Amino acid sequence: MIRRLILLGCVVAALTPGTWVRSPTPPIIYDAPLIIKRIEPTGSFASDSLTFDAAWKLTSQSAHFGGYSGLVALNETTLLAGSDKARLLTLPIPGRGGGKPVMDFLKPNLGQRRELPRELVDLEALTRDPETDALWASYENTQTIERHSPDGTIAERDPPEMLDWPMNGGPEVLQRLPDGRFLVLAEAPEGRFATGTAGLLFERDPVEEQEPLAFRFPDLEGLSPVDAAMLPDGRVMILLRDIRLQWPIRFRSALAIADPSTIEEGEVWGAEIIARFSGPGLDANFEGLASIPSEDGSAELYVIADDNFSNLQETLLLRLIWRPSD
Repeated sequence: MIRRLILLGCVVAALTPGTWVRSPTPPIIYDAPLIIKRIEPTGSFASDSLTFDAAWKLTSQSAHFGGYSGLVALNETTLLAGSDKARLLTLPIPGRGGGKPVMDFLKPNLGQRRELPRELVDLEALTRDPETDALWASYENTQTIERHSPDGTIAERDPPEMLDWPMNGGPEVLQRLPDGRFLVLAEAPEGRFATGTAGLLFERDPVEEQEPLAFRFPDLEGLSPVDAAMLPDGRVMILLRDIRLQWPIRFRSALAIADPSTIEEGEVWGAEIIARFSGPGLDANFEGLASIPSEDGSAELYVIADDNFSNLQETLLLRLIWRPSD
């Protein structure tokens, strides 16, 4: 979570003893069901190329549930969400007949986990190769990228170019491009006087040793990049978010679009905000973004919120429809 959220939390904790963001620790239950309820947000959604389509509230008493920061589409009926505790939620899209929800550990094999040099937990993003079904995850604090192969093997690497990124503002965006390159964006700037955030473009799997192209992601209205998804035309949709300094904690979000073919070494990548949303039902901590392309060139975009394992925040899922401009 970004530094301002931590600061605000410390202030609130000091001023309101006994009341904090984290809920009381419930008994550990793993097999509790996932409840999905359709909701009608009354907040503001403004865009010329995106249409708000549907929203749902997700709840569960499972210890696996909550904290979702990464989101990918597995197919036309199913999403996969990754959490800050390195748990996965296989989420059938409501009304699509994609089967039952499944919640589990990202790395259920304890023996395999012990073979790794450390325990990676603070997962912030997911991306996958639809051809091989390989899955990649990025982690803050350690600034690590991890690959999960279909055969169950796990590989990881801490790219040296990311080691100076802020501990709580590291690789929040990880997106595999259709040509096999990988896009990584930091959530927070490296210092008080930095403009925008750092970006890296890897020519191939970032777990393999290489020197990526370094660039900058622009400062867009003070919003931080938190996830990305591919559009059918080859451009990238980027989810942006910022905290509102109030209590209860609320957020404002936006979506920006950018063309990866325009990324140049040392330059600022051109990105443009095309949608803004906030207000009741739309002011959650939206951190995950996934896309499902349609035959007509449009795409369904799914946005999931990170509840920070708090009883004052919610896990919401939005569906938006993107149509290319004429």
